[in-house]
Amino acid sequence: MRRGDGVMIWLDANFKIAEHSPGDDLELVGVLLDVSKQKPVEDELSSANLKLGQLATPDGLTGLANRRSFDASFAKPMPKIKCFLCS
Repeated sequence: MRRGDGVMIWLDANFKIAEHSPGDDLELVGVLLDVSKQKPVEDELSSANLKLGQLATPDGLTGLANRRSFDASFAKPMPKIKCFLCS
């Protein structure tokens, strides 16, 4: 969204249907919060977390994959393999 002076801002939007009686028109209540100052901090935090993840997976001495890499790779589903010796 852009302010009146043309500057782009980030907004956090929350909406809720207001309480109503049967037969009444529905009313929507909304709150917009300017989070422009928080956005660069969130971006910096995401970047730092990505870098930390990259530093945490290889062994510092050998550069080989460590236990965290092993655990992450086995957390993913493995493809089914047909066993030719079993049939």
